[in-house]
Amino acid sequence: LLNSIDGKKDLILDKELICSLDYIANFSQLKTCHVEKIFKLEPGSAPGGTNKCVYLIKPTIQNTKIIADHINASKSIDSPKRFWIINVPRKFLMFLGLVPSALACLFLFCLLSSSHLIMLTACCLVPSWKILVFRISCSPLPVLLIAFASETLLEREGVYGYAKQMELPLGFWCLDKDVFSLELPDFMNSFYLRGDLTHVHTAAMALAQLCRICGPIPKILGHGKCSKMVIDLMNLILKESSSHSGGSDRISHLIILDRDIDYVSVFLSQLTYEGMLDEFFGINSGRILFPKEVTGKDEKLKVILNSSDVVFNEIRNNYFASVFGLLRDKAKELQSKEQQTKSTLSSMNIGDIKKFVSEEMKNVRQQHTSLSVHIGACEVILNTKTEENFQDRLRIEHDILEGQNLRECVTYVEDCINKQDPYPSALRLMCLLSISQDGLLSSEYESLATQFRQSYGCKYVSTLYKLNKLGILVEQAPLYHLVLQGGIPIEEEGVNLKKPTDMSYVFGGSYAPLIGRITEQVNVERKFYFRK
Repeated sequence: LLNSIDGKKDLILDKELICSLDYIANFSQLKTCHVEKIFKLEPGSAPGGTNKCVYLIKPTIQNTKIIADHINASKSIDSPKRFWIINVPRKFLMFLGLVPSALACLFLFCLLSSSHLIMLTACCLVPSWKILVFRISCSPLPVLLIAFASETLLEREGVYGYAKQMELPLGFWCLDKDVFSLELPDFMNSFYLRGDLTHVHTAAMALAQLCRICGPIPKILGHGKCSKMVIDLMNLILKESSSHSGGSDRISHLIILDRDIDYVSVFLSQLTYEGMLDEFFGINSGRILFPKEVTGKDEKLKVILNSSDVVFNEIRNNYFASVFGLLRDKAKELQSKEQQTKSTLSSMNIGDIKKFVSEEMKNVRQQHTSLSVHIGACEVILNTKTEENFQDRLRIEHDILEGQNLRECVTYVEDCINKQDPYPSALRLMCLLSISQDGLLSSEYESLATQFRQSYGCKYVSTLYKLNKLGILVEQAPLYHLVLQGGIPIEEEGVNLKKPTDMSYVFGGSYAPLIGRITEQVNVERKFYFRK
């Protein structure tokens, strides 16, 4: 896409895509496409530089409005700029309404060209406007009209036609050798709260692209409303596509599960090392920013967390309590390697020494640096856990799962709120209480919600409303407590946390992630559902 734009150009990035840019192309690759400078998308006027501005954005209304302001500001200067908008993964859709099929035909031909309109008839995506017209004319059903919101907004701002719209359907991002992600953090809000199907299409397109590369997937299992929609749409896209697949059954099974079948795993404290890093520092697109408390330097350190980091790869999935011992063993191993190196260098010639220093010594130095960073991260996490009485929290989470000492659990949550612990921490315990009991008692719900608003402010009223709408933080149905039998099923058998053989170790042996357990059982029993 960048090469299709002649000459030197500036690239303006959506802040949500900055961290992920390296997965698309690094700066040296962008330079070969004549990109002069890279800017972050911000309100105001268009950034200075060349007279060609290329925006790489997530297609939100906010981003489109900022670009429209840039274009309007550019009109007033002597040498106006030229603009291109690359939408990742596609242009944003906006619901226009349900209209009779006859009016839809008129709307199609009189108002919009086929490239600006997508229609859904009887909940089925129609990829071709010619087929669309046939279906409309033959069906008395109302038709759902959807227009591209970004183009509608640009037209309203008086800049439609000043920017060329393009799409970049990236599909899956390779975060690690065995981890692929769509990097759609808004999927949850979009689908489950707003009922927006945009990301469903994105997921189906990505899976269809995977099938074209690796061949058809013979065995497919899905559970949940969203999973069914993705599978059906993927099959429709593959059926309509004329391209041939790149292989035969290179992927044997596909399992798609809705997030809402296991909210418990989201609200429990993560106890693996990688989980702890996410809890305390936050992991974004496979990257983490370590503060000066970890590095001992004034500047934050950005680290890529994947299997190329030898030290991290050895400890990432271990229970946190055992990580210090593993790091100590790794330090001894590197020290031993250094001693062997000193004795080996004396017997080498110049060529061997040069090769050894450029390869082996470089690898050892990288591991030394990584080891120092991860030791620092462990120390910060351990100190914070001690200050926050982390063991008390784990005990409360375990009691909530077992459905015991609930009055004490509610008191602990109230204390967290009144001490103004970080609001996500208190909110997660409230949600866990609600899910484990299929809702809170009315008195408890009102009390916790009121205390939460008073402690953290009314700006989180919308958060409480959304959690209630999702069925996560709700009041218990009348008389339900009379028939409720305990809490969420937990793992009864003891789990070896140092050498675990069961996935429940990620939560200290008290709970196994339901999505992981389903996948495990499907793999063991080899029972799959087929979708034609």
